[in-house]
Amino acid sequence: MKRGHWKFFLSGVVSLRWDHGIPRLFLIDRFEKPVRYTIWTLTLLSIISSIFIFSAWYYALGFSAVLATVIWFVQRTVLQFTSLYITPMPTFEFKGGDWTAMGFGFSSDRKGRPDMLMPAFASKKLAKEFMDLLLQWNYNEREDKNNYVCVSIIFESDKSYSCYIYPNPKRPSVSEFQAAMKEEGAHKHPGKEHMGLVVMITFCKWFPYDANSNVLKFCMTGTR
Repeated sequence: MKRGHWKFFLSGVVSLRWDHGIPRLFLIDRFEKPVRYTIWTLTLLSIISSIFIFSAWYYALGFSAVLATVIWFVQRTVLQFTSLYITPMPTFEFKGGDWTAMGFGFSSDRKGRPDMLMPAFASKKLAKEFMDLLLQWNYNEREDKNNYVCVSIIFESDKSYSCYIYPNPKRPSVSEFQAAMKEEGAHKHPGKEHMGLVVMITFCKWFPYDANSNVLKFCMTGTR
């Protein structure tokens, strides 16, 4: 679903999962009333059909059996309450053209010193603002030992690759927040399942490369 320049995915609103080989519907709790009304309507329809609609009892029985199955499926619906964690977002203006290149650094002795990569920007000011944001994702630690800041390189073709930089959605603050919301929701929303949502930004840029590009050397070393 698209609205303006934003894309929305319904998988966070409704999903169908298999529970011991049986499909089960999962919905956010704003649909609680429609689910209840659907059960009532189907139950009433089952009663009316068995009395007035079908002349032969076996037709009424078969139709009622189908409706009973549908009612049972709807009754098994799991309602979910949501919590929303917002990862630190950029407070600066960012345009794709401001990310001009990728730089790669390689250890000379290969003794415990990892290779490095870094984005290059059009201005020193933007580079500092971008690094300040990465520091927030890494809890203001200069060295990311726990993979709190993620980088993905995807070779789109034999002439171009894309680079993605984004926060790890399983950072400790996210887990702690969701655990607290789950515990709080157990009292406020009894009988409902918690669904933790995370809002975060992903920076992406495509770059050209050839057989002599450092991106190939970086990826072949096996260090990220």
